[in-house]
Amino acid sequence: MAFDITTVLQNTVTFTSQPNNHGIYSLSLTLENQDIAGDYLFDAIKAYASENNISLKEDIRNSYLKVYLKHSYASGELTKDDLDTADYTAQVALKDLHQAQEGSEKYEPITISGLPANARFKCAFELVLNGELQGEFLLAPSSEMQLGGSNVAEPENVVLSITETAKSVEVKVSNVSAEDNTHFLLEVVDDTKSAMPEVPYEQSVVFSGEFEFQADSEPTFMFTVGENNMRSYVNYSVHLRTIEKVDNAPNSASASVKVDAQSFELPWLAGFVDTTVIKGKQIEDALVSKIATKLTANKDARKALRTALNSGAYSLVASQMYDLTRDVAVEEFESAKDTFNEVRTKLRRIALYSDIDPDYSEVLDLSGSTGDAEFDTYDVFMFVTKQGFTNGIETRYFTWLGKAFYLGPIVEGGVISDKKFQVSVRGDVYRDRAELIFS
Repeated sequence: MAFDITTVLQNTVTFTSQPNNHGIYSLSLTLENQDIAGDYLFDAIKAYASENNISLKEDIRNSYLKVYLKHSYASGELTKDDLDTADYTAQVALKDLHQAQEGSEKYEPITISGLPANARFKCAFELVLNGELQGEFLLAPSSEMQLGGSNVAEPENVVLSITETAKSVEVKVSNVSAEDNTHFLLEVVDDTKSAMPEVPYEQSVVFSGEFEFQADSEPTFMFTVGENNMRSYVNYSVHLRTIEKVDNAPNSASASVKVDAQSFELPWLAGFVDTTVIKGKQIEDALVSKIATKLTANKDARKALRTALNSGAYSLVASQMYDLTRDVAVEEFESAKDTFNEVRTKLRRIALYSDIDPDYSEVLDLSGSTGDAEFDTYDVFMFVTKQGFTNGIETRYFTWLGKAFYLGPIVEGGVISDKKFQVSVRGDVYRDRAELIFS
């Protein structure tokens, strides 16, 4: 029998709302116990789990209260079908559901951020335990909330140009309009985090900057690794909001609009080749063959090397060979760039989820092709990660992003797959001489 949330909580919700400096609203919802003398929701759920011999996972990925917000355009209560098209959702870990203060029947507020000004919502709640929805009911499906501020039109006619330099990305706004408003907000969103319902909106936005757009202006933003908490190997999307400014009153912001097909990643290929392949001593026979082919086919490359050899300065020879190796390797890995991103995205998601649920794992199929007969998905994984060793012996541990990924075996048809694994995170990693030691 499913746990009935309505036996603990009242079927109503109170709310408060607050804008930030840009006019983006946060909505705080407060739930209330039916009986002040009764257990709070988390305590009641733990008792239920104990009575039914359920091993309760308390992390936000497995057990949580889910909140739905849907723009309120009609009378009546929200239905189950409405939840599939909800405008905003949030998940609250069970352990965060507790009294607002001693002796209170109210809970700590649940906050949903990133909302447009002047929006009117209806809300509903559902309970999930160990990944299972508890019952077919909704809590508070008729509660209606009106946010402050003015109704603001979303940006239209957006034209962006995204240009990659050696180490940075330039985002230029060439055109945008929204009725009579000229003030806008550009947001850069981490796509991996935004795709995870457990991550709140504000944690997926890594940069936000206001600008004013006029016919003769093209506001420009520069993004570099290490600035604004931005990182290599992450896919970022560009979003825009309209900002309405009113004297002696808070700003009002529109909903956030993702600019279609306008995403980017910070330049990584040349640095990856230099650090991981060349300095990391992961040069394969195929790469050596292509370097030789480049020397044979490229007159300028041969001339530069001959000049260095004739100078007698072997440091110059080494420099020429280093540059040639790097250039050829960059060409080599360019063809597999999308596969690198796919592997990294999967590993990063596993790493992020492992911080929420230590038992989280995913199947990673590395049997795919990159379009290069000499360079498949497994090769990409081996270049992206670094294999761990214990007493000089290879292990099933690989490190990336400071995490120790364990490649568990998968059996198919009675045979252990050689390129398909159950991947989980088994902790953090540090280096001791040439070996990787896992904590």
